[in-house]
This record gives sequence, structure tokens and C-alpha cells, in this order.
Amino acid sequence: MDIENAKFAVTDTHMRTSSLVGLTKFNDQQAMSLLQLYVTVGLAALAGALATADDGSRLFGWPATVGLGVFAVAVFSGAVLSHLSMKPCRDVPFAGGGADWWLWALRDGAVDMESALLDALERANEKQQKFLEFQRTSAKRLTRARQSALIGLAGGAIAGVLTAIGGACL
Repeated sequence: MDIENAKFAVTDTHMRTSSLVGLTKFNDQQAMSLLQLYVTVGLAALAGALATADDGSRLFGWPATVGLGVFAVAVFSGAVLSHLSMKPCRDVPFAGGGADWWLWALRDGAVDMESALLDALERANEKQQKFLEFQRTSAKRLTRARQSALIGLAGGAIAGVLTAIGGACL
């Protein structure tokens, strides 16, 4: 392998790993925003549910309590999924080789550059495969987190209506 092809391979691998790190950062920012929103809205819904539970009105108190409670649970589950979709910094495979790798590759000519390059590309491939697997899992969790508020809203409305109908029948 000539030096130009080796440079291209290393640069291309580095750019892909950097792109994966950027994608993870973007997803983590989305997840953190959803987490903050869901915790705030969930606490408000829970407070509303507790306030209406003490209302004393059979017709309006319990339907609102049940509806807000179901919504709060769904939103808190979205917060948990948002948290789980974020990648801990200790697991981020940063692009490039560390100083220890370069010392190994260049020390006293013990390793020829082609072997060092192959080793670098194999290590980068392992990192990228782990990263891609995490991204797939993270994307699924983040999608479910986004959907949880809508599901909670619908579930809360249905639970509230059913409780109101049940309360009216009593």
C-alpha cells in the first residue's frame, strides 16, 4: 500500500468516526432537552393530579386525577427513555489513535507502517461498529421517548373520560 492510499484510508476512517461522535452529540442534546421538558411537565401533571384528588368533586376531581396521573406516568417514562438514550462519555470512542498507540507503532522500527496501519484500521472498525450499535439502540429509545408524551396525552384523556363516565353512572 502506498503512502497516499494509506493517508486516504486513515483520513476517511477518522472522518467517519468524527461524524459518529457528532451524531451522538446531537442525539444527546435532543435527549437532554426532552429529559428537561418531560421532568418539568411530568412534575406539573403530578402536582395537578394530587391537587384534583383532594377536590372532593366525584364528577370532576377523579377523572382529572386519573387523566393527569396517566399522563404523568407516560411523561416520566419518556424522561427515563431520554436518559437511557444518552451515551456516557467513558464509552465514546474518540477518533484517532492515542499517544500510546503511536508510541507502539513508531518505537524503534519494531512495527512496519503497513502493520501499524492495519492495526489502526481494525481498532477503528471495532469502535465504529460498537458506536453504530449504540446509535441504533439510542435512536429507538429516543423515538419512544418522543412518542411517550403523545401516548400519555391520549391515554390520560381516555382515562379521564372513562373515569368521568364511571363517576356519572354512580
